[in-house]
Amino acid sequence: MTELLSPAGNMECLKAAVIAGADAVYLAGRRFGARASAENFSDEELISALDYAHTYNRRIYLTLNTLIKEREWKDIYNYVKPLYKAGLDGIIIQDIGLITYLQERFPGLPLHASTQMTVTHTHSAKLLKSMGICRVVTARELSLKEIEAIKNNTGLELEVFIHGAMCYSYSGACLFSSFLGGRSGNRGRCAGPCRLPYNGSDYPLSLTDMCLAEDIPALIDAGIDSFKIEGRLKSPEYVTGVTKLYRRLIDEYVTTGKKTTTEVINDELSGLYLRGGHSSSYLYVHNSADMVSMGSPSYIGPDANTEDKLKKWRDEADIRMSIRAKALFHVKQPSSLTLIYDNNVSVTVTGDVVEEATGRPATAEDTESRIRKTGGTPYVITECDIDMDDNCFLPVVALNELRRRAIDELTKVRLTPYLRTADALMPGDEDLPESENISDVSGKCSDCNAGVTASKVAVDVSVMSAEQLYAVLGADVTPERIYIPYDLIYSGKLTSDELIKAISHSTCVNIYMTLPRIYRSRSDEYMESFFGFIEDKKNVRDCNIEGILIKNLEQLNCIKGRGISNLNLVTDHSIYVWNKHALNTVLHYSDEVTLPLECSLYEVKDEIMGTEAHKLNMVVYGRIPLMVSANCLLKTYGKCNNSANGFITPLKDRYGKKEPVYANCIHCFNEIYNAVYTSYHKKLHEIKEMGIGRLRIDLTDERADAARTVLEFYKGEGSNMPDGEYTAGHMEKGAI
Repeated sequence: MTELLSPAGNMECLKAAVIAGADAVYLAGRRFGARASAENFSDEELISALDYAHTYNRRIYLTLNTLIKEREWKDIYNYVKPLYKAGLDGIIIQDIGLITYLQERFPGLPLHASTQMTVTHTHSAKLLKSMGICRVVTARELSLKEIEAIKNNTGLELEVFIHGAMCYSYSGACLFSSFLGGRSGNRGRCAGPCRLPYNGSDYPLSLTDMCLAEDIPALIDAGIDSFKIEGRLKSPEYVTGVTKLYRRLIDEYVTTGKKTTTEVINDELSGLYLRGGHSSSYLYVHNSADMVSMGSPSYIGPDANTEDKLKKWRDEADIRMSIRAKALFHVKQPSSLTLIYDNNVSVTVTGDVVEEATGRPATAEDTESRIRKTGGTPYVITECDIDMDDNCFLPVVALNELRRRAIDELTKVRLTPYLRTADALMPGDEDLPESENISDVSGKCSDCNAGVTASKVAVDVSVMSAEQLYAVLGADVTPERIYIPYDLIYSGKLTSDELIKAISHSTCVNIYMTLPRIYRSRSDEYMESFFGFIEDKKNVRDCNIEGILIKNLEQLNCIKGRGISNLNLVTDHSIYVWNKHALNTVLHYSDEVTLPLECSLYEVKDEIMGTEAHKLNMVVYGRIPLMVSANCLLKTYGKCNNSANGFITPLKDRYGKKEPVYANCIHCFNEIYNAVYTSYHKKLHEIKEMGIGRLRIDLTDERADAARTVLEFYKGEGSNMPDGEYTAGHMEKGAI
């Protein structure tokens, strides 16, 4: 049966979702959730939320879907432990380091991969399944065909967003808010830069809301396990209205096979939140200008009249569960009340000894009326069997207390199957000593790398064009590695012979092939071409190819599945490793990792302590990729010709800065870069002292002379960086 999954930012929204018919609710505590600006639930409220939902046979999924810093790791165990014991139904995670950690310490707890993991292909879904993930929340950019392929090829539970706001970027692949304001979307604190004007008064990054109401039958037929409504920042009335609509749409199609008309759907949605109308998003198109609300990012509504009606409907709704009652009242015997739920759960409580009446005795009618007064509880008594003597005296207070205790006991018994015992728990971190080397909140590091002295560190360069490749090879100094996009070879902009000729005078340079940031089904043919290229021994030998730079989990599993063992596998910063657990997990599948872009220097030190630092890479220069989007600015402005494959007209923000945009037409995505170059040249000595194995320069749109100057500086052969504005990014404070 398809699950309807609704959002809750507070207890009122949780109750609204349950009343309106949600099968499950996802919510967050006040830590580690991807909607930090929501009210969210206190630790005590989380337990109450679990009990409330379970009483009504609904499920609760906790969103622990942010990236976890090393110093925060000790908080995870004590945060999850009481929820695990109280019967938490599942936990939604983004940080790959949490998978093994939670599996080991909380056995049997279902783990769901958040949409923040950017799952776009069967390959990554299979990898996560092998690691212990039981459900994947697919990327919102996937088509119905792609979603079906993941379902059919993995057997995983799939959770798909069906309604609500959409990010312009692939979820988890956006650093825009992080680098322009310090508030990271990967920490649940996105400031929404995609809702700001660009190029004057346009809003080219603001998408309309998703609404798949008309597509529910197709999604059910595709075998989707869970339909997810976005909206943990929304009101209880919004949760009520949207949940109520989709509950009806699902039930109608399942029971009758009929689809609700467009007019009815639009009528019910008209008074709720909408951003520039709504669309079926990416379900049937790869991208579309129709998905962009160019004129305004503002919400329409909610309509006060609609809200009033929904509140009234919710207040009057009766979702109490039917139970049966059997009562025994015999003089000089303890009173007794049995409550029976669903024919298989029953409880019996006893009360005071029944006294003989000295005046007017209690009647069966009055007694039954008292017992049936279950208002304010989750139950309604639909059958009541009273067995009593004719001369009983039954005080009203005693009857009320008997009924109250019976209902409390019934709820307790019904909740018992959800509970987990402490015996199931593995030892956690609550008793572990604090690491002596962990850096404090102020950023001071207590001798993180005692005994490590600055040394000559390998400096590598990543290029985006053949011209940059020639410029780097023509510099007075050369890098140890050059990372070259396979896109250049695939598109014919750089042939194998040209590559061999280019490096012929610098045979000490090792070539690493770079794969694209996003891997979708449309790139399967591309990957086969790539495998053919690197499996050709002549290419590998004569081109001096030593390794591959992998940018997503899809590629990681695809390459490992191919059995390629003769090349060095390096994961890029887009495969996030914010802590030792994540770092060790990724190193299990790769040979080297690239450290994240959002951590401060001190947070990086926390992370790499006790690791093999020579396996770590750090990007020390380049334009930060702020956003990767399936939508296309060329298409939005009516200029798409499907053959750009390069930098296009930049975005001009409200301060006049220009963010470069790379249109990748091979894989059909845009990548938006920071207007200002990030460079750690002022921290270079301190970085070298950390013992990191390799430093990397990421070239984007630099001219040849600037590319050579940057390389020479970082290699220690030049005294000055190119003129221009630079930022140190998160080196000092890290993302919040």
